[in-house]
Amino acid sequence: PTYTVHELTSPAGYVIPLDITFAIDRFGNITSDNAEVVDGVVLIKHQKTQVPVLVIESGTMNPLAGAIMQVIDQNNTVVREWSTLADDPETVDIDESIKVIEGLSTVREYILRQIAATNGFLLSSDITFTIDESGKITSSGSMTDDGVLLVENSLTKVAVSVIDVASGIILPGAIVQLFNDQGAFVESWESQVDDPDTEDVDESLHFIEGLTSNVTYQLRQFIAPAGYLIAEPIDFVIDETGNINSTGTQTEES
Repeated sequence: PTYTVHELTSPAGYVIPLDITFAIDRFGNITSDNAEVVDGVVLIKHQKTQVPVLVIESGTMNPLAGAIMQVIDQNNTVVREWSTLADDPETVDIDESIKVIEGLSTVREYILRQIAATNGFLLSSDITFTIDESGKITSSGSMTDDGVLLVENSLTKVAVSVIDVASGIILPGAIVQLFNDQGAFVESWESQVDDPDTEDVDESLHFIEGLTSNVTYQLRQFIAPAGYLIAEPIDFVIDETGNINSTGTQTEES
């Protein structure tokens, strides 16, 4: 006759293996089609749970290095922490940008939390996930078809507009410059009015992306619009959640 070994509960941090079948012949020899038998002992082999995590730029699959990630259990204890890496093209068999977390318990909810974002990016929101006893991952976030948890980071973004202080009318023709906290020049542009023919774009807004969070930047008007005085410099800081604190005037949408 053929017998089946069915495991009901696996050791903590391991996946329940598939059922094992075996038979015993009349001489007492044990054989199995799907398990290793050593000196008459049927070996039940377990694999650790695995959760692959990849931090990417939102809207792309570009990996981001330098982010610090944590896995937090139900007791609010940090059980794993790591800094994301870029993939090394010389290691063909390993993708260093994907962090594989092994040995987490099944049927428990964990939080995947980013405590530091890659330079120029905003912090991602917390992601919850669980691993069932077969190793399948269920997550509140995005996943690839092959089960990789995706942590998506957006670039920091600041919108700048030049207006008449009294009327709020958009003013074209101003040359505005951006400097970092070391006084180094970052970029400059000329203010424009919105083109009514381009409905999806507001040309009166100049967007600056990828600035470092928690660093003070300064906007300086190099040339004022015709008929206007040079505006006072404006200092601003972007925090890791995207909030902007500024010495100038901000709209509700910042």
